[in-house]
This record gives sequence, C-alpha cells and structure tokens, in this order.
Amino acid sequence: MHYKVIDRTEFSEDHGEYLAYGLLAEGEAPGVSHVKIAINDISTDKQEVEKMAHLFETHQLSYLHFQDAVEDML
Repeated sequence: MHYKVIDRTEFSEDHGEYLAYGLLAEGEAPGVSHVKIAINDISTDKQEVEKMAHLFETHQLSYLHFQDAVEDML
C-alpha cells in the first residue's frame, strides 16, 4: 500500500472554512484488484499527517487497519 497526504477545504459552523489534511491509501492487495481509500479531515497540522503517512508506508500498514490506525494515533 502507498499512503499519501491529501488536502481539502472544509467548513465548520464555528470556524468557517479551513484547510484540512487527510490520507489516501492506494495499492494492490491479495484477493482485491485495487484498493483506494481516503480519510479526509484528519488534522489541520500537515506535519502530523505526513508523519502518519511515513509510518504507515514504512511499515506497510494493511488497508484493513487503516482507519483504526488513524484513530489510534489521534
């Protein structure tokens, strides 16, 4: 799996528009032709999300554990 930082403008009633960073997991997996999963609005801190992407990529985190790993790191 490959993990990449994505960004998107989000909106909050309390704060208005803001830039949020998320992660995209993409690649091949056994028994699946192609996996592409995005988790948006993880943080407004780009460096924090870049660290997650690097960690997940280095340890080749399975897409099956992607959401749980993001939640655990927050």
